[in-house]
Amino acid sequence: QVLGRENIAFRSSSRGQGDTRDISVKIMVRALRGLLDSRTKRMAERIGDAIDWDNGTAVAVRYISEWIRASSAQSHTERKTGNNESTSGVVLPPPLRVDVTTTLGPFTIWVQSPEEAQYIYQEIWVDSVYSMSPLAYDPFEDTETFSTIVDVGAHVGLFALWVAQNLKRASTQRQRQEGKASHREADEESSREKDQGEEDGQDRHNAGSSTKTTSSSQAPMKTKDIQTRIICVEAVPRNFHLLERNLKQNGYEPRKLRLPLVPATCYAATNKSAARFNRSKNVDLTLVEALAWSKGGEKRHITVYPNMTGNSTTKPHQKEDMISSMSYAKRAVYTAGAHTQDATTVTLSQIFRALGVERVSLLKIDVEGAEEDVLEGIEAQDWKKIEAVVLETHDVGDRVKRLVRILMQEKGFEGISLHRDPHAKHNLYLKVTRSAKSEDTC
Repeated sequence: QVLGRENIAFRSSSRGQGDTRDISVKIMVRALRGLLDSRTKRMAERIGDAIDWDNGTAVAVRYISEWIRASSAQSHTERKTGNNESTSGVVLPPPLRVDVTTTLGPFTIWVQSPEEAQYIYQEIWVDSVYSMSPLAYDPFEDTETFSTIVDVGAHVGLFALWVAQNLKRASTQRQRQEGKASHREADEESSREKDQGEEDGQDRHNAGSSTKTTSSSQAPMKTKDIQTRIICVEAVPRNFHLLERNLKQNGYEPRKLRLPLVPATCYAATNKSAARFNRSKNVDLTLVEALAWSKGGEKRHITVYPNMTGNSTTKPHQKEDMISSMSYAKRAVYTAGAHTQDATTVTLSQIFRALGVERVSLLKIDVEGAEEDVLEGIEAQDWKKIEAVVLETHDVGDRVKRLVRILMQEKGFEGISLHRDPHAKHNLYLKVTRSAKSEDTC
Protein backbone atom coordinates (compact mmCIF):
# COMPACT_ATOMS: atom_id res chain seq x y z
CA GLN A 1 0.00 0.00 0.00
CA VAL A 2 2.81 2.38 0.84
CA LEU A 3 4.64 1.77 -2.44
CA GLY A 4 1.41 2.02 -4.41
CA ARG A 5 0.50 5.49 -3.20
CA GLU A 6 1.46 8.28 -5.53
CA ASN A 7 1.76 11.24 -3.19
CA ILE A 8 4.21 10.06 -0.57
CA ALA A 9 6.61 12.86 0.27
CA PHE A 10 9.60 13.21 2.50
CA ARG A 11 11.44 16.37 3.43
CA SER A 12 15.17 15.68 3.65
CA SER A 13 15.97 18.05 6.48
CA SER A 14 19.25 16.26 7.19
CA ARG A 15 20.62 17.49 3.85
CA GLY A 16 19.16 20.94 4.19
CA GLN A 17 16.99 20.48 1.13
CA GLY A 18 13.64 22.21 1.01
CA ASP A 19 12.10 20.19 -1.81
CA THR A 20 10.03 17.08 -1.37
CA ARG A 21 10.45 13.70 -3.00
CA ASP A 22 7.51 11.72 -4.37
CA ILE A 23 8.98 8.38 -3.37
CA SER A 24 11.50 8.16 -0.60
CA VAL A 25 13.55 5.13 0.25
CA LYS A 26 13.69 6.31 3.85
CA ILE A 27 9.93 6.62 4.20
CA MET A 28 9.56 3.16 2.66
CA VAL A 29 11.98 1.71 5.15
CA ARG A 30 10.16 3.36 8.03
CA ALA A 31 6.75 2.22 6.80
CA LEU A 32 7.90 -1.38 6.37
CA ARG A 33 10.04 -1.49 9.49
CA GLY A 34 7.55 -3.56 11.41
CA LEU A 35 7.34 -6.16 8.64
CA LEU A 36 11.07 -6.86 8.34
CA ASP A 37 13.19 -9.17 10.43
CA SER A 38 16.22 -7.65 12.15
CA ARG A 39 18.77 -8.67 9.49
CA THR A 40 16.82 -7.28 6.57
CA LYS A 41 15.96 -4.16 8.56
CA ARG A 42 19.64 -3.43 9.17
CA MET A 43 20.44 -3.94 5.50
CA ALA A 44 17.56 -1.75 4.30
CA GLU A 45 18.45 1.04 6.72
CA ARG A 46 22.08 0.91 5.63
CA ILE A 47 21.10 1.32 1.99
CA GLY A 48 18.41 3.89 2.75
CA ASP A 49 20.79 6.08 4.71
CA ALA A 50 23.31 6.04 1.87
CA ILE A 51 20.96 7.10 -0.91
CA ASP A 52 22.14 9.68 -3.39
CA TRP A 53 18.91 11.43 -4.29
CA ASP A 54 20.05 12.30 -7.79
CA ASN A 55 21.54 8.92 -8.69
CA GLY A 56 20.58 5.38 -7.92
CA THR A 57 17.33 5.73 -5.96
CA ALA A 58 15.49 3.30 -8.21
CA VAL A 59 18.34 0.81 -7.99
CA ALA A 60 18.28 0.96 -4.21
CA VAL A 61 14.51 0.49 -4.13
CA ARG A 62 14.84 -2.63 -6.27
CA TYR A 63 17.58 -4.12 -4.12
CA ILE A 64 15.65 -3.44 -0.95
CA SER A 65 12.59 -5.13 -2.42
CA GLU A 66 14.75 -8.15 -3.29
CA TRP A 67 16.01 -8.30 0.26
CA ILE A 68 12.45 -8.12 1.57
CA ARG A 69 11.41 -10.98 -0.69
CA ALA A 70 14.47 -13.02 0.24
CA SER A 71 13.94 -12.40 3.94
CA SER A 72 10.35 -13.56 3.74
CA ALA A 73 11.25 -16.71 1.80
CA GLN A 74 14.21 -17.52 4.01
CA SER A 75 12.28 -16.98 7.22
CA HIS A 76 9.66 -19.41 5.94
CA THR A 77 12.37 -21.97 5.09
CA GLU A 78 14.04 -21.58 8.46
CA ARG A 79 10.76 -22.12 10.28
CA LYS A 80 10.16 -25.25 8.19
CA THR A 81 13.61 -26.82 8.24
CA GLY A 82 15.40 -25.08 11.07
CA ASN A 83 18.20 -24.32 8.66
CA ASN A 84 19.77 -20.87 8.33
CA GLU A 85 21.97 -20.33 5.28
CA SER A 86 22.71 -16.67 5.90
CA THR A 87 26.29 -15.62 6.40
CA SER A 88 27.40 -13.00 8.91
CA GLY A 89 23.82 -11.86 9.37
CA VAL A 90 23.43 -11.11 5.64
CA VAL A 91 20.24 -12.17 3.91
CA LEU A 92 20.99 -12.88 0.25
CA PRO A 93 18.31 -12.22 -2.35
CA PRO A 94 17.27 -15.27 -4.35
CA PRO A 95 19.02 -15.88 -7.68
CA LEU A 96 17.26 -14.67 -10.80
CA ARG A 97 16.79 -16.63 -14.02
CA VAL A 98 18.15 -15.15 -17.25
CA ASP A 99 17.46 -16.67 -20.70
CA VAL A 100 20.09 -15.86 -23.32
CA THR A 101 20.13 -16.39 -27.09
CA THR A 102 23.54 -16.42 -28.77
CA THR A 103 25.08 -17.40 -32.09
CA LEU A 104 26.23 -20.61 -30.39
CA GLY A 105 22.70 -21.43 -29.27
CA PRO A 106 20.35 -20.49 -26.41
CA PHE A 107 21.10 -21.15 -22.76
CA THR A 108 19.71 -20.33 -19.33
CA ILE A 109 21.63 -19.13 -16.28
CA TRP A 110 20.77 -18.28 -12.70
CA VAL A 111 22.59 -15.23 -11.35
CA GLN A 112 22.88 -13.29 -8.13
CA SER A 113 23.11 -9.89 -9.80
CA PRO A 114 21.68 -9.38 -13.31
CA GLU A 115 23.76 -6.24 -13.81
CA GLU A 116 27.01 -8.03 -13.03
CA ALA A 117 26.03 -11.05 -15.11
CA GLN A 118 25.25 -8.80 -18.07
CA TYR A 119 28.68 -7.19 -17.79
CA ILE A 120 30.46 -10.57 -17.62
CA TYR A 121 28.37 -11.90 -20.52
CA GLN A 122 29.38 -8.88 -22.58
CA GLU A 123 33.04 -9.56 -21.80
CA ILE A 124 33.04 -13.25 -22.62
CA TRP A 125 30.34 -13.82 -25.23
CA VAL A 126 30.27 -10.50 -27.09
CA ASP A 127 33.73 -8.96 -26.73
CA SER A 128 35.47 -12.39 -26.63
CA VAL A 129 38.07 -11.17 -24.15
CA TYR A 130 39.27 -14.74 -23.58
CA SER A 131 39.65 -15.57 -27.26
CA MET A 132 43.22 -16.43 -28.26
CA SER A 133 42.76 -15.39 -31.90
CA PRO A 134 45.23 -12.45 -31.68
CA LEU A 135 47.94 -15.04 -31.15
CA ALA A 136 46.75 -17.38 -33.93
CA TYR A 137 46.10 -20.10 -31.37
CA ASP A 138 42.95 -22.22 -31.13
CA PRO A 139 42.45 -23.99 -27.77
CA PHE A 140 39.49 -25.89 -29.26
CA GLU A 141 41.57 -27.54 -31.99
CA ASP A 142 41.36 -31.31 -31.97
CA THR A 143 44.57 -33.24 -31.42
CA GLU A 144 45.55 -36.78 -30.61
CA THR A 145 46.27 -35.72 -27.02
CA PHE A 146 43.22 -35.21 -24.87
CA SER A 147 43.36 -31.64 -23.61
CA THR A 148 42.14 -29.80 -20.55
CA ILE A 149 40.86 -26.25 -20.19
CA VAL A 150 41.18 -24.90 -16.65
CA ASP A 151 38.88 -22.13 -15.43
CA VAL A 152 40.22 -20.57 -12.22
CA GLY A 153 37.66 -18.16 -10.81
CA ALA A 154 34.75 -19.83 -12.60
CA HIS A 155 32.12 -17.60 -10.96
CA VAL A 156 28.65 -18.81 -12.09
CA GLY A 157 29.84 -20.60 -15.23
CA LEU A 158 29.60 -18.12 -18.11
CA PHE A 159 33.13 -18.92 -19.31
CA ALA A 160 32.63 -22.68 -18.89
CA LEU A 161 29.41 -22.50 -20.91
CA TRP A 162 31.18 -20.45 -23.58
CA VAL A 163 33.92 -23.09 -23.83
CA ALA A 164 31.43 -25.97 -23.84
CA GLN A 165 29.35 -24.35 -26.57
CA ASN A 166 32.47 -23.68 -28.67
CA LEU A 167 33.57 -27.29 -28.27
CA LYS A 168 30.13 -28.51 -29.27
CA ARG A 169 30.16 -26.34 -32.39
CA ALA A 170 33.70 -27.45 -33.27
CA SER A 171 32.68 -31.09 -32.87
CA THR A 172 29.64 -30.62 -35.10
CA GLN A 173 31.70 -28.90 -37.79
CA ARG A 174 34.34 -31.62 -37.69
CA GLN A 175 31.74 -34.36 -37.99
CA ARG A 176 30.26 -32.63 -41.04
CA GLN A 177 33.68 -32.22 -42.63
CA GLU A 178 34.59 -35.85 -41.97
CA GLY A 179 31.22 -36.96 -43.33
CA LYS A 180 31.74 -34.99 -46.53
CA ALA A 181 35.30 -36.32 -46.83
CA SER A 182 34.06 -39.89 -46.33
CA HIS A 183 31.42 -39.54 -49.05
CA ARG A 184 33.95 -37.91 -51.37
CA GLU A 185 36.42 -40.77 -50.86
CA ALA A 186 33.68 -43.30 -51.50
CA ASP A 187 32.71 -41.56 -54.75
CA GLU A 188 36.32 -41.40 -55.91
CA GLU A 189 36.84 -45.06 -55.08
CA SER A 190 33.69 -46.00 -56.94
CA SER A 191 34.83 -43.99 -59.96
CA ARG A 192 38.23 -45.70 -59.96
CA GLU A 193 36.61 -49.12 -59.74
CA LYS A 194 34.34 -48.28 -62.64
CA ASP A 195 37.24 -47.27 -64.82
CA GLN A 196 39.15 -50.38 -63.84
CA GLY A 197 36.18 -52.55 -64.57
CA GLU A 198 35.78 -51.11 -68.04
CA GLU A 199 39.39 -51.97 -68.79
CA ASP A 200 39.27 -55.51 -67.35
CA GLY A 201 35.92 -56.45 -68.75
CA GLN A 202 32.29 -56.13 -67.83
CA ASP A 203 32.16 -59.35 -65.81
CA ARG A 204 35.05 -58.38 -63.61
CA HIS A 205 33.62 -54.89 -63.20
CA ASN A 206 30.28 -56.26 -62.02
CA ALA A 207 31.93 -58.58 -59.51
CA GLY A 208 34.24 -55.87 -58.18
CA SER A 209 31.46 -53.30 -58.00
CA SER A 210 29.17 -55.65 -56.12
CA THR A 211 31.87 -56.59 -53.67
CA LYS A 212 32.97 -53.02 -53.09
CA THR A 213 29.45 -51.65 -52.75
CA THR A 214 28.74 -54.15 -50.03
CA SER A 215 31.97 -53.27 -48.29
CA SER A 216 31.42 -49.50 -48.43
CA SER A 217 27.81 -49.77 -47.26
CA GLN A 218 28.85 -51.71 -44.19
CA ALA A 219 31.82 -49.49 -43.31
CA PRO A 220 30.97 -47.03 -40.50
CA MET A 221 31.40 -43.31 -41.14
CA LYS A 222 34.68 -42.09 -39.70
CA THR A 223 33.95 -39.44 -37.10
CA LYS A 224 35.96 -38.22 -34.18
CA ASP A 225 34.54 -36.08 -31.41
CA ILE A 226 36.57 -33.34 -29.82
CA GLN A 227 37.20 -34.57 -26.31
CA THR A 228 38.16 -31.99 -23.72
CA ARG A 229 37.92 -31.73 -19.99
CA ILE A 230 36.93 -28.43 -18.39
CA ILE A 231 38.04 -27.97 -14.78
CA CYS A 232 36.21 -25.19 -12.93
CA VAL A 233 37.70 -23.86 -9.70
CA GLU A 234 35.53 -21.55 -7.58
CA ALA A 235 35.96 -20.61 -3.91
CA VAL A 236 32.80 -18.61 -3.06
CA PRO A 237 30.09 -21.09 -1.97
CA ARG A 238 27.24 -19.04 -3.43
CA ASN A 239 28.98 -18.82 -6.81
CA PHE A 240 29.84 -22.52 -6.74
CA HIS A 241 26.21 -23.45 -6.12
CA LEU A 242 25.08 -21.34 -9.11
CA LEU A 243 27.95 -22.69 -11.24
CA GLU A 244 26.80 -26.27 -10.70
CA ARG A 245 23.16 -25.31 -11.18
CA ASN A 246 23.83 -23.48 -14.45
CA LEU A 247 25.81 -26.33 -15.97
CA LYS A 248 23.09 -28.84 -15.09
CA GLN A 249 20.42 -26.43 -16.34
CA ASN A 250 22.04 -26.51 -19.78
CA GLY A 251 22.31 -30.26 -20.11
CA TYR A 252 25.79 -30.96 -18.76
CA GLU A 253 26.68 -33.42 -16.03
CA PRO A 254 29.44 -31.84 -13.92
CA ARG A 255 31.21 -33.87 -11.28
CA LYS A 256 32.58 -32.46 -8.05
CA LEU A 257 36.12 -33.19 -6.96
CA ARG A 258 36.13 -33.31 -3.20
CA LEU A 259 38.90 -32.16 -0.89
CA PRO A 260 41.42 -33.25 0.21
CA LEU A 261 42.80 -34.18 -3.19
CA VAL A 262 44.78 -37.34 -3.80
CA PRO A 263 46.69 -38.40 -6.92
CA ALA A 264 44.71 -40.10 -9.67
CA THR A 265 46.44 -43.44 -9.01
CA CYS A 266 44.94 -43.44 -5.51
CA TYR A 267 41.35 -43.07 -6.70
CA ALA A 268 40.73 -46.75 -7.30
CA ALA A 269 38.99 -47.26 -3.97
CA THR A 270 37.63 -43.74 -3.41
CA ASN A 271 36.53 -41.68 -6.38
CA LYS A 272 37.55 -43.54 -9.49
CA SER A 273 34.92 -41.97 -11.74
CA ALA A 274 36.09 -38.44 -10.97
CA ALA A 275 39.72 -39.28 -11.69
CA ARG A 276 39.06 -40.87 -15.07
CA PHE A 277 38.55 -38.77 -18.13
CA ASN A 278 35.13 -39.56 -19.59
CA ARG A 279 36.24 -39.89 -23.21
CA SER A 280 32.79 -40.90 -24.44
CA LYS A 281 31.61 -37.28 -24.35
CA ASN A 282 32.73 -34.11 -26.10
CA VAL A 283 32.98 -32.19 -22.83
CA ASP A 284 33.88 -33.58 -19.43
CA LEU A 285 33.19 -31.07 -16.62
CA THR A 286 34.83 -31.30 -13.21
CA LEU A 287 34.14 -28.78 -10.43
CA VAL A 288 36.45 -27.96 -7.53
CA GLU A 289 35.11 -25.86 -4.64
CA ALA A 290 38.34 -24.40 -3.34
CA LEU A 291 40.61 -21.37 -3.50
CA ALA A 292 43.45 -21.78 -6.00
CA TRP A 293 46.58 -20.64 -4.17
CA SER A 294 50.34 -21.04 -3.85
CA LYS A 295 49.97 -23.68 -1.11
CA GLY A 296 47.25 -26.21 -0.54
CA GLY A 297 45.42 -27.20 2.64
CA GLU A 298 45.36 -23.72 4.19
CA LYS A 299 42.48 -21.46 5.20
CA ARG A 300 42.20 -18.02 3.64
CA HIS A 301 39.73 -15.19 4.13
CA ILE A 302 37.68 -14.06 1.13
CA THR A 303 35.78 -10.78 1.17
CA VAL A 304 32.44 -11.49 -0.51
CA TYR A 305 30.27 -8.77 -2.02
CA PRO A 306 26.73 -10.23 -2.31
CA ASN A 307 25.71 -7.80 -5.05
CA MET A 308 28.85 -8.25 -7.14
CA THR A 309 30.11 -11.72 -6.28
CA GLY A 310 32.47 -11.67 -9.25
CA ASN A 311 34.53 -9.07 -7.39
CA SER A 312 34.92 -11.18 -4.26
CA THR A 313 38.59 -11.19 -3.39
CA THR A 314 41.31 -12.22 -0.98
CA LYS A 315 42.80 -8.75 -1.34
CA PRO A 316 39.99 -6.28 -0.56
CA HIS A 317 42.40 -3.36 -0.15
CA GLN A 318 43.10 -3.55 -3.88
CA LYS A 319 39.40 -2.91 -4.57
CA GLU A 320 39.37 0.44 -2.81
CA ASP A 321 40.13 2.49 -5.94
CA MET A 322 37.42 0.78 -7.96
CA ILE A 323 34.82 1.13 -5.22
CA SER A 324 35.71 4.74 -4.50
CA SER A 325 35.22 5.58 -8.18
CA MET A 326 31.55 4.55 -7.97
CA SER A 327 28.78 7.01 -7.24
CA TYR A 328 27.69 7.25 -3.63
CA ALA A 329 24.46 5.32 -4.19
CA LYS A 330 26.05 2.64 -6.39
CA ARG A 331 28.82 2.12 -3.86
CA ALA A 332 26.28 1.71 -1.08
CA VAL A 333 24.28 -0.82 -3.06
CA TYR A 334 27.13 -2.94 -4.38
CA THR A 335 29.11 -3.09 -1.13
CA ALA A 336 26.06 -3.68 1.05
CA GLY A 337 26.40 -6.86 3.05
CA ALA A 338 30.11 -7.35 2.35
CA HIS A 339 31.48 -10.04 4.65
CA THR A 340 34.35 -12.49 4.93
CA GLN A 341 34.29 -16.24 4.46
CA ASP A 342 36.93 -18.89 4.95
CA ALA A 343 38.01 -20.99 1.98
CA THR A 344 40.27 -24.02 1.77
CA THR A 345 43.22 -23.57 -0.58
CA VAL A 346 44.44 -25.94 -3.27
CA THR A 347 47.21 -25.66 -5.84
CA LEU A 348 46.71 -26.24 -9.55
CA SER A 349 49.42 -28.89 -9.47
CA GLN A 350 47.42 -30.80 -6.85
CA ILE A 351 44.41 -30.69 -9.17
CA PHE A 352 46.51 -31.83 -12.13
CA ARG A 353 47.79 -34.82 -10.14
CA ALA A 354 44.34 -35.70 -8.81
CA LEU A 355 42.85 -35.79 -12.31
CA GLY A 356 45.86 -37.07 -14.21
CA VAL A 357 46.07 -33.98 -16.41
CA GLU A 358 48.62 -34.40 -19.21
CA ARG A 359 47.95 -31.35 -21.38
CA VAL A 360 46.38 -27.95 -20.69
CA SER A 361 45.35 -26.24 -23.90
CA LEU A 362 44.19 -23.12 -22.03
CA LEU A 363 44.55 -21.85 -18.46
CA LYS A 364 42.12 -19.03 -17.72
CA ILE A 365 42.58 -17.05 -14.49
CA ASP A 366 40.25 -14.40 -13.06
CA VAL A 367 40.95 -14.16 -9.33
CA GLU A 368 40.71 -10.45 -8.53
CA GLY A 369 44.30 -9.64 -7.62
CA ALA A 370 45.62 -13.09 -6.64
CA GLU A 371 47.07 -14.02 -10.04
CA GLU A 372 50.63 -14.41 -8.77
CA ASP A 373 49.48 -16.63 -5.90
CA VAL A 374 47.74 -18.95 -8.36
CA LEU A 375 50.80 -19.13 -10.65
CA GLU A 376 53.04 -19.96 -7.70
CA GLY A 377 50.92 -23.07 -7.11
CA ILE A 378 52.04 -24.59 -10.43
CA GLU A 379 55.12 -26.79 -10.04
CA ALA A 380 57.97 -26.70 -12.55
CA GLN A 381 57.12 -30.02 -14.24
CA ASP A 382 53.51 -28.91 -14.79
CA TRP A 383 54.38 -25.72 -16.65
CA LYS A 384 55.48 -27.84 -19.62
CA LYS A 385 51.90 -29.12 -19.93
CA ILE A 386 50.41 -25.62 -20.31
CA GLU A 387 50.20 -24.32 -23.87
CA ALA A 388 48.42 -20.99 -23.29
CA VAL A 389 47.42 -18.70 -20.42
CA VAL A 390 44.87 -15.89 -20.40
CA LEU A 391 44.30 -13.92 -17.24
CA GLU A 392 42.40 -10.86 -16.18
CA THR A 393 44.48 -8.49 -14.12
CA HIS A 394 44.40 -4.90 -12.98
CA ASP A 395 46.72 -2.03 -13.70
CA VAL A 396 47.89 -1.66 -10.11
CA GLY A 397 51.51 -0.79 -9.39
CA ASP A 398 53.85 -2.95 -11.44
CA ARG A 399 51.70 -6.10 -11.30
CA VAL A 400 51.43 -6.42 -15.07
CA LYS A 401 55.22 -6.17 -15.45
CA ARG A 402 55.69 -8.88 -12.82
CA LEU A 403 53.22 -11.19 -14.54
CA VAL A 404 54.87 -10.66 -17.91
CA ARG A 405 58.28 -11.40 -16.40
CA ILE A 406 56.99 -14.60 -14.74
CA LEU A 407 55.30 -15.94 -17.86
CA MET A 408 57.72 -14.81 -20.55
CA GLN A 409 61.13 -14.94 -18.90
CA GLU A 410 60.71 -17.59 -16.22
CA LYS A 411 58.14 -19.95 -17.76
CA GLY A 412 59.22 -19.74 -21.39
CA PHE A 413 56.12 -18.41 -23.16
CA GLU A 414 56.89 -16.51 -26.35
CA GLY A 415 53.68 -15.07 -27.83
CA ILE A 416 52.03 -12.24 -25.90
CA SER A 417 48.94 -10.07 -26.30
CA LEU A 418 47.82 -7.36 -23.88
CA HIS A 419 44.37 -5.78 -24.19
CA ARG A 420 42.54 -3.22 -22.09
CA ASP A 421 38.87 -3.76 -21.29
CA PRO A 422 36.92 -1.08 -23.22
CA HIS A 423 34.22 -1.04 -20.54
CA ALA A 424 36.49 -0.92 -17.49
CA LYS A 425 39.82 0.85 -17.94
CA HIS A 426 41.38 -0.75 -14.86
CA ASN A 427 40.93 -4.27 -16.34
CA LEU A 428 43.64 -5.79 -18.53
CA TYR A 429 43.69 -9.14 -20.33
CA LEU A 430 47.11 -10.74 -20.63
CA LYS A 431 47.42 -13.67 -23.05
CA VAL A 432 50.51 -15.78 -23.64
CA THR A 433 51.21 -18.84 -25.78
CA ARG A 434 54.15 -21.06 -26.60
CA SER A 435 54.26 -19.62 -30.14
CA ALA A 436 56.25 -16.51 -30.98
CA LYS A 437 53.55 -14.20 -32.38
CA SER A 438 52.93 -11.08 -30.27
CA GLU A 439 50.41 -8.27 -30.27
CA ASP A 440 50.08 -5.30 -27.94
CA THR A 441 46.92 -3.23 -28.28
CA CYS A 442 46.86 -1.39 -24.97
